Amino acid sequence: MDEDEEAFHIYTVEEEEGEQELGKLGNAKDGNEYQKGNKRTGEKRHTLLKIPSRLPKELCNFNEADQVFNIVMADTSGSMEKRWPLVINAWQEYVAPKLNGRTRMYAFDYQVRSLGCRKHFTNKDYGGYATDLTAALETIRLEVEKSLEANIRVFIITDGGHNYNSNYKEPETEIIQMKPPDGKVIGVYLLGIGLEFPVNYSIDIRSRLHNWKANVPTLFWAKEDSDIEDQIRIISEEIVEKPTTLKLNVEGYIVPGLDKVSFIQLGEWLYFPQSPEELPMLQVEGHEEKSLTIHYRDITLRQLVDELFLQWNSVLIQQHRRKATVPTETLSLMRSLFNGTLKKVKEDSCNTKSLKTRLQVKHQKTYSLKFSALMNQTKNILTITHKFTDEIKLAEALLKTTVTPKNKYAQKVLMMKGHGQNNFESDAKEFRKLYKAAEDQIMKLPTPQLEECCRILATSTLVDLQDPYILLMLDESKYDFMKTFTMSGMPVYASIKDFSHINPWTMIIHHIVGAPYAIISQSAIELYADQAIQFDSEEKSVILTKGNIESKCNIVIPIIPANAAEVLQPLICSNLYAMMATFSILRNPHIIDHDIHLAALGCAWLTTIRTHPLCKRPQYIRERLDNITATAKIYTKRSSVKTYVNALIDNPNQALMTLSTQTFEGHYIMCESLVKPMFLLYLMKDRLTDLQKEQMLKMLLAEFIGRTLPLHTNKMATPFTKLFAKNVYDQNEKKTWAKKNHQVLMKQVKNCKTLLAQFYTVEELETTIKKEIKDTFYSLTENHLDDDNLCVNMTMIQKLSNVGKCGNVRASDFKVWAEEIGVISTIIRKAASPKQIAVYVVEALQNRHSRYRESKAAMAKADVMSIIREKVKQETSCSYRITVTEELTSRATRQWEEEYMSIHKAVAMPMTPAEIIRNAQEKGIQVDDNNFHLVYRYNDKVELLRNACQISGCPHFLVPHRNFNQHLTVERRMGNFPHALHLVSKKFCTEDTRAVMREVTKGTLSGTQNRTRHSPPDTQDIKPLEKEISNLIHHYKNNEEKLKEIEADNR
Repeated sequence: MDEDEEAFHIYTVEEEEGEQELGKLGNAKDGNEYQKGNKRTGEKRHTLLKIPSRLPKELCNFNEADQVFNIVMADTSGSMEKRWPLVINAWQEYVAPKLNGRTRMYAFDYQVRSLGCRKHFTNKDYGGYATDLTAALETIRLEVEKSLEANIRVFIITDGGHNYNSNYKEPETEIIQMKPPDGKVIGVYLLGIGLEFPVNYSIDIRSRLHNWKANVPTLFWAKEDSDIEDQIRIISEEIVEKPTTLKLNVEGYIVPGLDKVSFIQLGEWLYFPQSPEELPMLQVEGHEEKSLTIHYRDITLRQLVDELFLQWNSVLIQQHRRKATVPTETLSLMRSLFNGTLKKVKEDSCNTKSLKTRLQVKHQKTYSLKFSALMNQTKNILTITHKFTDEIKLAEALLKTTVTPKNKYAQKVLMMKGHGQNNFESDAKEFRKLYKAAEDQIMKLPTPQLEECCRILATSTLVDLQDPYILLMLDESKYDFMKTFTMSGMPVYASIKDFSHINPWTMIIHHIVGAPYAIISQSAIELYADQAIQFDSEEKSVILTKGNIESKCNIVIPIIPANAAEVLQPLICSNLYAMMATFSILRNPHIIDHDIHLAALGCAWLTTIRTHPLCKRPQYIRERLDNITATAKIYTKRSSVKTYVNALIDNPNQALMTLSTQTFEGHYIMCESLVKPMFLLYLMKDRLTDLQKEQMLKMLLAEFIGRTLPLHTNKMATPFTKLFAKNVYDQNEKKTWAKKNHQVLMKQVKNCKTLLAQFYTVEELETTIKKEIKDTFYSLTENHLDDDNLCVNMTMIQKLSNVGKCGNVRASDFKVWAEEIGVISTIIRKAASPKQIAVYVVEALQNRHSRYRESKAAMAKADVMSIIREKVKQETSCSYRITVTEELTSRATRQWEEEYMSIHKAVAMPMTPAEIIRNAQEKGIQVDDNNFHLVYRYNDKVELLRNACQISGCPHFLVPHRNFNQHLTVERRMGNFPHALHLVSKKFCTEDTRAVMREVTKGTLSGTQNRTRHSPPDTQDIKPLEKEISNLIHHYKNNEEKLKEIEADNR
């Protein structure tokens, strides 16, 4: 453990000379340190305290924070389908191991689902439906409010989509209610995924709820899916085991201008207006007797710009989003502190040549530009946020001002391909020997013509090599040599993504710049960068012709003149040239890649033949291809390339595997992308027979589909159906088929005259339908599928791509490639026909790894159709079962309800136990006076059964049943059902019929005994029941009169 991480650091910082009006940088209650309008002159030294990032040893028995509660809310909606596995893997690796304390995990799509008290996600957690972000935020808010723990971490992972809410509430309604409860410390870690996630939601959630470390980044953003792992790793680095708050004996400012604080988190900065000499000795409350480890140091530009100011910006933005006071004059103090520190660095450089000072001087320009950009972005966010109509621009601004970017693959690339100064020195010695051996031949080469040189600097690689002072350049440092030596070639605009540094064969070239800048050099790009001429510092690109986007370039792919290729070959194959080619193409001076030049030439070649087919190719394109070919052929004599080419021609199955299962010349070979075999076969086309060309075309197409298809079908439930039976999969088609086969299917279900007679409840009907017709679909769909209906979906095939495994290759590129190597058109059409493509697709779906595909013989077309037919039957059987079951259930349910309502529209008439027993026995029900109350649940007040139907026309009349309430549900669901009709009729039996009907429409007696109170019916709804209500009243009235007579007789 670094002891420096456990020490307190006190830095002295000075303001710029001259009067500095600090304005509103304090509150009146803070005394006279920052009173409004106060102008301070003279001494301008202030103090910055950096709290250690780890708890110091002398405070190890410090009473740390209470138990931690982790709330994890992950978006599992349909738009997260391809991203979910990436989230799972990164979460398990980086975050889950750091989650101490209690953890409760949730997943949400159209509803929020609790995943329980665990720390890991699984594939089963994925939902895949619509997105209810409002409900997710509400769940978080309620969990925070009811939590017993004082320290809470909130993790939110979402692409920000919101397209469903049962209560029609927008997310803003929940966000504005969010705030940290008193006494609770909350850290918010919100990962936004994709270019379209709503940045404002993300910032507002964090701003309202977060009150933990001030220097936690405002935003974690995975712009692309490939960034998800990196961003989750960065989140994990912000997690400490226990949030620890220290109380100091002196108050300072987390941000100048806000309230003073004495409580501070590990890793934060604290600002004091006084100089270090004016401050009392630093102590932690409760540990006054402990001597703290304190280092006194001078602040650096890097610490100001990359640490302190980022913390201040995060808090200022948080205040702004909360609509709280934002001390914008803090920006003036930031500028004054930066300028004061910059001036001190310059003064020190005149008096001392220490390493630290020299390093700071070297970075003066860098941090001056970085500080200016940071200030501009911060002012924009704080003063003109409404102008950020594009949320992505707002996010970009936030990232630049509050988060230090971290390269996902940086460490991995350096481990694999790192190339430092020591390597350069040995490479220079080797190059010197090679050059001296070839010097005479180099000097005899024709001097390059102007059109062969860089159009900006009028020089080229060969011109430099023919310069008599070339060897003097080898005495320069590595970076001076890289900026000075000319690497001339094609200017290209490409996506130099992180993964291109690992696998250069996957480079995506957007365009190659044409005349008048057909040839330039990497030195020219460096010149543009130094002078900031139309230079984009982020993607390291320049626009060579102002206003012409097609002249934009960010890399140079070196080209060697054909007449110099043989002489220069030893130099081109040297480590020094490989280092320069790596820098010229990948713009990375720290690594070396011996494959990068050949790979870049291959990617440029494919881009060129794609945009300029053989049939209509202008002269300058032919010259470009000649240059690419001549330069690339230099590398075909390299042993590793020669081994791969021989394997590609003699054993193509092994050569097309991502990693061969056999060794060649003692080594396994790799096919990093399909650009590699396509380009090398083009270079060696003279060695191929017509039959070999035809076979290679088929094998390349099959491998392309094999590598791309899994990416598009991994989450498909019915891949064969979508690829071969598009019409069968159509939802309307299935519904039409369901209507057509309705009667056939119903025969499997219905065995009585009416559905009502067979099924007591709707639920019984639905269950029976699902059970009885489950196994009928396979046979019913068999005749629906014939070979005419089974045809590969060529539109889907044309859209296939997988840059990571195939490179920037499209399905249409294989036709262009085949024409390029001389395959006749009839063979091309045959190899790419739908029937042949079907073979490739089936092989890809059944063998998802190249080592399995390439190790098996090609399938016969008859076998392929048999497999397709069988797979589609299986998939459509399941798919049809779901759709048809829903359609059949809907139709059958309507029929059952119609039968039910036609019989149950009458009012159930009261019956005495004797009447019930007599009628029940006639139906064969085993009931008598002795077991009546065991068989029936009887309400003697209104003379109704509570477990049997009393509608005489019902097939289930007086049949006792445990699901009697479900039997009644149909009519009770109707809005016009007269609830409590019998109770009201009984109570008001002395009144007339209209009086009783009035009480029913008032809802009298509805909802008694803690039952649900339903909306009463309208008068016109119960008008048809007037006669039956009259009979009901008469019945209850007679019963009461009889009861009174019996009571009178007893008296």
